[in-house]
Amino acid sequence: LYSDKEELQKTAVQYLRKQITINAADTVSHLVGDESIIPRLIDILKKSNNPQIQFEVVWILKTIASVEENPNLIIDSFSRLSELLRSTCPKVCEMCIWTIGNFSENRSLILKMNIIPRVLNILQHTDNVRIQKRITWAISRATDGNPLPFPVNHRIICVYSNLLESSKIKEILKNVCKTLCNLTTSPPHDSELLHFNRNSVFKLIVDLDICSKLFHSDDDEIPMIYQNVYAIRVIGNIVAGNGMHTQSILDIKKVNVLSVFYSLLSNTNNVDIQISVCRTIANISAGTAAQTKAMIGLGFLPFMIRIVENTHDTWDDTVRYEAAWTLVNMVISCMHSQLHLFLEQDCISIIEKYIIEQKKNDVDDDIDIVDYSHQAIARLVMEEKTLMTETTGIPISPNFAENLRASPFCNPVSVQRKHSRRSHIKPKRFTPY
Repeated sequence: LYSDKEELQKTAVQYLRKQITINAADTVSHLVGDESIIPRLIDILKKSNNPQIQFEVVWILKTIASVEENPNLIIDSFSRLSELLRSTCPKVCEMCIWTIGNFSENRSLILKMNIIPRVLNILQHTDNVRIQKRITWAISRATDGNPLPFPVNHRIICVYSNLLESSKIKEILKNVCKTLCNLTTSPPHDSELLHFNRNSVFKLIVDLDICSKLFHSDDDEIPMIYQNVYAIRVIGNIVAGNGMHTQSILDIKKVNVLSVFYSLLSNTNNVDIQISVCRTIANISAGTAAQTKAMIGLGFLPFMIRIVENTHDTWDDTVRYEAAWTLVNMVISCMHSQLHLFLEQDCISIIEKYIIEQKKNDVDDDIDIVDYSHQAIARLVMEEKTLMTETTGIPISPNFAENLRASPFCNPVSVQRKHSRRSHIKPKRFTPY
């Protein structure tokens, strides 16, 4: 390894690469424990023009970055890795991208070295599927967490808009949708600049008709929205914005978006998809009265009630939670003339029982849903009393009298028309596919 002869260096790095492939954790521990080996590997990488040696060394560094808790041990190699992105050897280029992807938490270094525009340029000009997969994976990691500057996001979205049309590779499309999901997620810190960035991302995605591409496909391909949970989450994050963002989704041409989500929820046993669809529906239900009316017209009210009640124990608790949010938001958002529909379905009792169940099981710390449930039930109670006064005095809700006497939720308070919109929450760290 410390020889000046290229053949001996090649033999040494090949041996280390094979050892690290067989037992990554122990070999990395040994390499990190010897303070001279990693600097020597980086020195060889900087000086060697032999593609095979470059490949072997970068493979070792890639594995160190993925296994070692402190990948900055090999940070001195970053400038050389950046240079090798221009390598004419595809496997060297791919391995450099993979290694850089494992540095994704070092956001400042990636931005400083202008890495994302460089790999996007490679992506636009390569037909190598392996490199396309690796670049889209690396960018999905780099965009996870704190938002990137909008010019960087702009470039990513523009390139990915074209990729959604040109690529048929499921792994690539999944990585693309995961990145778009990251870019549309609510910022972790509440600041005007970050919200402006997010709204600008929304506008660009809508202007490029990316959402339509998620619902449509060429030939006989199945649209991404039916097979990619991240595609659903992109839509869910956008409708978590405001009423105009929601309407831009509902206005997608040649498709009834709400019908698609109804179909997805009715015909899948995938819990992740069920949760993502229900959260998207919950965010739509926090929109305008007209949007809620469209949901009621398609049958979402009895569907959400079935999920919340879960009579046959077929729905995951998180799916029920999102359905409960949908039901509460629909009550608060709907037109006054539609409140009787919720009363006829006994929604006062259903919402109340769900909240009491959550408190009893001590599984829900979410104060928001309790507060919003108070508002929803109060609105229904006031409507029920109004209808009783104006008509025969007989309540519409089957259990209205009992609810009114026993429920802590049914005090006739002033109702504030507030809604809850929430983005999809993701794990802090993704692992390579």
